[in-house]
Amino acid sequence: MSGKHGCWLIAAASVFLAASVAVGGEEAGAPVAANDSAPLTFTGTELAAAPVAAAPVAGGDAKSASASHPAACPFCDMKNGITKLVPWLSVGADFRFRENYGQNIKTLQNRQTWHFERYRTRLWWKVSPCDDVSFNFRLVYEPYVYDHPTDQVSPANNEALFDEMNVEWKKFLGLPVTLKVGRQDINLGDKWLIYDGTPGDGSRTFFFDAVRATITCDPQTKSSLDLIYLNNRANSSARIRPFSDQGVELAEMDSQGVIVYGSNKSIQDTTLEPYFIYKHDEWITAPQRADIYTFGLRTVRNFGEHWVTSGELAKQFGHKQGRELDSLGFNGRVTYKFKDPHDSEVYAGYEFDSGDKPGSRGRDEGFDRLWGRNTEWSDLYNGYIDSIEGPKAMSTNLHRISMGWQASFADPCGCVFSNVAKPYTVVLEHNVLFADENNAYVAGISPSSGKTGFSTEGNFRGQLPRAQLLYKFNEHVSGQFLAEFFFPGDFYTDLRNDVALFLRYQLVVTW
Repeated sequence: MSGKHGCWLIAAASVFLAASVAVGGEEAGAPVAANDSAPLTFTGTELAAAPVAAAPVAGGDAKSASASHPAACPFCDMKNGITKLVPWLSVGADFRFRENYGQNIKTLQNRQTWHFERYRTRLWWKVSPCDDVSFNFRLVYEPYVYDHPTDQVSPANNEALFDEMNVEWKKFLGLPVTLKVGRQDINLGDKWLIYDGTPGDGSRTFFFDAVRATITCDPQTKSSLDLIYLNNRANSSARIRPFSDQGVELAEMDSQGVIVYGSNKSIQDTTLEPYFIYKHDEWITAPQRADIYTFGLRTVRNFGEHWVTSGELAKQFGHKQGRELDSLGFNGRVTYKFKDPHDSEVYAGYEFDSGDKPGSRGRDEGFDRLWGRNTEWSDLYNGYIDSIEGPKAMSTNLHRISMGWQASFADPCGCVFSNVAKPYTVVLEHNVLFADENNAYVAGISPSSGKTGFSTEGNFRGQLPRAQLLYKFNEHVSGQFLAEFFFPGDFYTDLRNDVALFLRYQLVVTW
């Protein structure tokens, strides 16, 4: 099936599904995964799904009537029927379609065009033989269909695999402990360092093969301690062979580690999260290893009802590829909430990931993003542009200054496409990027050593404006349009001075 035919097929299927579950269903199903297009709201540096609010009932208009008397949802009825028939079994599914277009996204030169579609389907089920024990499974399938470049293998990633397969035991042995063993998603804090265990396949999967014990220290303040051991393999078939195995690489290295992560909320309006992370890497393409020890602290503080601040500082020691590691990172944001009818917010942020200093032959000062290699602040820069220098989505050797605004709006034309009070969310953001060190031509030091297109003196990476328009039809169906530009600075030479563009349309249906 060609990309063009696939696009029309998906559009037709999406209209049918949206109509089937429009103007309300009985339940939202499992949460939409990170990077899906639920309307967003900023809390510190976190993004969370906005609540679904039914349109107010007034005057008997069509929209109010549909919100008060939701139409039948056959998919919801089927799901609830399964639960009633088999009470110990719950099921769910989602489908995400993405149409992506890019110019110069991997080279910053030659006006190279990328155009492809992604079709992600996930099915999950949960078996609960008793109240505190559950067995959780999720199967994911996401092929890529390339329209351009024509030399790309298409469909790519044409395999299905389990990205969740674990057992969870709450109140383990009568203790205030939740134990989860097996393949699972883990994200802590602002997803800066702990979020994606499989960065090689984009947002198809995020999982960790791990043992996680969450100890509730104080139920009233929700203070807790997480103890985690994880062991991830680079190849998707290393432990649980995918269906129609394509040998997709989930990362550049096999990794294992230990995480100790605390969360203390005993101080009013304040969250303190100290942590320790150990990560051991073994590259699969070269005899290189790393032992990284990270000590960090994240804080979130509310100042009244309008101001929210957050900051995270991390120091790293150890050895990486035969050199001593000594690096530093910081990620922070200040948010002002207007508390107006549009839920408007403005924010400013700063991120610092230290770069490797030229001339320090036996030492590596480059900050390692550990398991935080994701697209939280840019789908264009993280994974595409930063891969020119080193591993995709590592985004190190960086100073990033960000400013943004977001707000939600009711439908200005009074249309009845949504049963959400404010279905539109607009997010505008501007990022200014600098390199901490100019080390592109230092042999044996930088991942970009010997590569062309990097200046020998400039540190200004460039500017990255981005805009998002999100629309939520109801708790089951949402859409997104994303546009990002990257304007290169003097960190690059004229060889890599073409403006990069990334556009995406997304539709998500959750059952």
